[in-house]
Amino acid sequence: MGTQEEKMLLVVTKMFKWLFFSNRLIITIGFSIYHIGYFIEHLAGGANINSLNVIYNLLIF
Repeated sequence: MGTQEEKMLLVVTKMFKWLFFSNRLIITIGFSIYHIGYFIEHLAGGANINSLNVIYNLLIF
């Protein structure tokens, strides 16, 4: 068994790792959605802008 300080450090370290992973996941997915939408709208011949807006709004939540 460790001291109270060692236990607290372990909890904080686990929490920091989880928060870093969550933040990285959110940013990665957000950037992917943006670039896929840009590709569909500008490079692949276009799409209905209203459809893209609906998709963006659904994926934000």
